[in-house]
Amino acid sequence: MISGLNLMSFKTKIATFIILGLSLAIFTAWRYIFIQSKIPDLIEIHQISHPAKIMIDERGIPTIEAENLSDAFKIQGYLVASERLFQMELLRRAAKGSLSEILGPSTLSNDRWHRILGFAQVAERAWQGLDTNQQEALRHFSWGVNRFIEIHEKSLGWKKGLGIEFEILRVKPQPWTPEDSLACLLLMTESQANSWKDDLRNESLQFLSERERKFIFPVYTSADQLLIPDKQSDLNDPLFFFKSNSPGRLKSFQSLLNPSTPNLPEIDPPLFGSNSWVISPIKSKNGHVLLANDPHMDIRSPGYWFPVRFVIKSPQAFIIQGVALPFLPGILLGQNQHIAWGFTNLSADEQDLFRETAIRERIELIKIRNHPEDRMRVYEGNHGPQVRPGYSLAWSALDSRLVSFPMVKIMTATNWNEFNKAFDDYRGPLMNVTYGDIEGNIGWRAAGLIPLRPPGFNGALPIPGHLSWKGYLDQNTMPRIYNPKSGWITTANQRIVGNSSPLYISSRWASPARAQRINQLIGLREQLDLNDMNNIQLDTVSIPHRDLIKLLIPFMPQEMRTLFTSWDGNSDRDSELFTQAEIIRINYRDELYKKILLGTGFDGSTLNFTNNDAPLIESLLASQEEWTFSGLGDKRTFLMEVIKISDQQIKGNPLKKWGDYNPSRPQHPLGQGGFILRSIFGINEEPQSGNYRAVRANQPTYGQSMRFLADVRDLDASTIVLPLGMSGHVLSPFRTNMRQDWIEGDYGLKKTKFANPPRFVIEVR
Repeated sequence: MISGLNLMSFKTKIATFIILGLSLAIFTAWRYIFIQSKIPDLIEIHQISHPAKIMIDERGIPTIEAENLSDAFKIQGYLVASERLFQMELLRRAAKGSLSEILGPSTLSNDRWHRILGFAQVAERAWQGLDTNQQEALRHFSWGVNRFIEIHEKSLGWKKGLGIEFEILRVKPQPWTPEDSLACLLLMTESQANSWKDDLRNESLQFLSERERKFIFPVYTSADQLLIPDKQSDLNDPLFFFKSNSPGRLKSFQSLLNPSTPNLPEIDPPLFGSNSWVISPIKSKNGHVLLANDPHMDIRSPGYWFPVRFVIKSPQAFIIQGVALPFLPGILLGQNQHIAWGFTNLSADEQDLFRETAIRERIELIKIRNHPEDRMRVYEGNHGPQVRPGYSLAWSALDSRLVSFPMVKIMTATNWNEFNKAFDDYRGPLMNVTYGDIEGNIGWRAAGLIPLRPPGFNGALPIPGHLSWKGYLDQNTMPRIYNPKSGWITTANQRIVGNSSPLYISSRWASPARAQRINQLIGLREQLDLNDMNNIQLDTVSIPHRDLIKLLIPFMPQEMRTLFTSWDGNSDRDSELFTQAEIIRINYRDELYKKILLGTGFDGSTLNFTNNDAPLIESLLASQEEWTFSGLGDKRTFLMEVIKISDQQIKGNPLKKWGDYNPSRPQHPLGQGGFILRSIFGINEEPQSGNYRAVRANQPTYGQSMRFLADVRDLDASTIVLPLGMSGHVLSPFRTNMRQDWIEGDYGLKKTKFANPPRFVIEVR
């Protein structure tokens, strides 16, 4: 029993702790707000050829007016460091495998993995082999970053210090180097290329019959949205699984779900994704080429992109605007006064595993905060680092001779020919690149390096170690399209190149649903303007969910059937029907795959399917006779059991509205700690519209990492919005100031103009 004195002492301690905590919070807030309130009128970067200006608009987006790109890159480095230095610090440490030195053992697995890949060594070697233009750009950018560190490392506060994260962790950043930029570029490349894992999965599933593998992992589907057509259209008969002459293993229905315990199924894992489309003047209301781009990535605080506009005076006058990566000079996606361009992941298979023994090893020592250092052995084979014992990873990104990112050539191209020459030197992750110019031309090309594999191998399975790649596809033969008759081009990670081309790109495509919906919405309109383009980016209809539910309606109880009869597949945040549809869809997927894979040790929830729409729809289209022939048993009994289980989960689900089931939940690296860190760095989750099969593709920590709309002839009409804001500083007014525009959707395009009138003007010398 606690005595009165002890109780009083306990209460006093609690009260003291609360008072001290509040005092510290108030003091910290006062200090940062006081210091941040004054943006300097002058920045002395030094080593720039002419005086320059930074104009910051009301949303925090900067315009850099400089004599030349060299000066602009120095200023860009300074600006990015002023807003994102801690993000840059984490990125270079993640790439080089040294996060644990400041964050402790929780990041050790990441560090060990990146020591295996050896990004630090690749970057060091690659720097020596870059051409002069790329080296100069990286040097100028690094100079700006280091000038910011030099000026602010002994100060405190948002604009005068390096950032509160450095103070909390008691970390001092080392000078930024060009090699750091290249290591971060490799990290970004890795986030867009991970097909080697599919090789292991495919190898483990070779015991399945060909028809089972084709059904579970379809390459060709009837919904494909191709830019280069198929020569054969029957390569994947929608009912191939059900018409094979060799029936599958007969299985009785076994549900692994317990109807009395309605555990809600989880949303599918994040998939690579992005949308980009371009329309020609014949489809445009104002007669201009219009381009849209919204890359889908992890939603973090701060985000991936740093919007910026360059106004360059010489040797040729240029206005260039778009988004930069926080660790590289220049603009990666955007437009100049001649052209606009956008990216989506090509979904290409650019990695292979080779089965071979290791021939080299090295020792890596990893420092761990407040713990002994970790000692690990890294093994390498003839084809690359061993990512699993006996498997070496072949990947162009690990060849230092091939690292290249010709940013200046890309952002200053003025026509289709110059644009293609620039991308012939591009060596990042394989991408679809959409294009439009002021002359009214539109185009698309694949960019990057496509490996030439040994005969008999297409990249889907590991390759024997005595074989090797035969180099890479010549850039002159990379697929491309120029001014198609349709008047528009759409890319959304779907299968793009049909089998009329001998080129093998991949056997792992994203669902064609987003591209299908974009093409449908463009086709419904005779002509479009930027508002129409924006509405397409914000579209929340999922064609696969809609079509699946239509086919399941006959098996539903009357109440559910009535609700879904006229449902159009939209996933607005207030929709309760989409929540129900998602629960039904995931249960059907999981139960169907359990049935097909029963006894194999695999099921639908353990395999990451990049495109499982076609198998679900096709299985519902199959007749009872075809289900029986294929060994799947009684179709009606199976479907009614899935609906029954789903109905019980729906009725027991406390989250009725889709936006509550699938909220936006941006993550900050330090916001995952205890209460105090979450209070400082965390961002409140909010209901959001959209889903992983809609054009507005999202999940709680994944989605449209920015929305960009370009009018090629009118740069001031172009718009951009980020999920959060420009700044990484917790008390910056520009940290989350774009969040509501991103969540709500700026349907009138009133707030999202790329460059608004300047709110602050800073002289630079």
